[in-house]
Amino acid sequence: MKLFAISAESSGPFPVPGRDNRNTELTALRIVHCPENKLFCQGVFTRSDGLSVNSPYNKITDEMVKDRPAFISVVSKVSPTLLNPDNAFLCFGADYYQELFKRYGLYRRGLFVDVLPIVRDIRDLQARVNMPSNAAGSKLPTIGEVAEFFGTDVPKMPEDKTDLICNVWAWVANSRGRGGNA
Repeated sequence: MKLFAISAESSGPFPVPGRDNRNTELTALRIVHCPENKLFCQGVFTRSDGLSVNSPYNKITDEMVKDRPAFISVVSKVSPTLLNPDNAFLCFGADYYQELFKRYGLYRRGLFVDVLPIVRDIRDLQARVNMPSNAAGSKLPTIGEVAEFFGTDVPKMPEDKTDLICNVWAWVANSRGRGGNA
């Protein structure tokens, strides 16, 4: 199985299962081979409805996407890779990605793998080793907490997020799922 790290930014309401997500559009995408962090594809996109892509949650701006196509026009280029059952895409927030890409007809069970629960489970395992009373918590870490654990700033751009995902996966792979020093 090939592993990729994926980071996407969207404009519009946060995509949530069971809601009308038609007003949410993908505005930035970066996919890298994981864990080596080798670029597979990336791009920024305008909204198909012409609305602003500015968001307080990322640094994608209208100036960055000026004269760029909407993601819907390039879906056919990335769909063979995304829908290939031999590929898995590591991300922060698999439900977000599942709903965002479903809007474009890109859906496959297990397409996206959230690394946040993986980090939580390894950190819980480490805590249980250090605290045999089984007093470890099971709170899902935030992206900021994972970044802090790996000694980096909170990622704002797709490049920063895929870097952090690849670091997490290398940490998991090198420790055979038991954690260790980041």
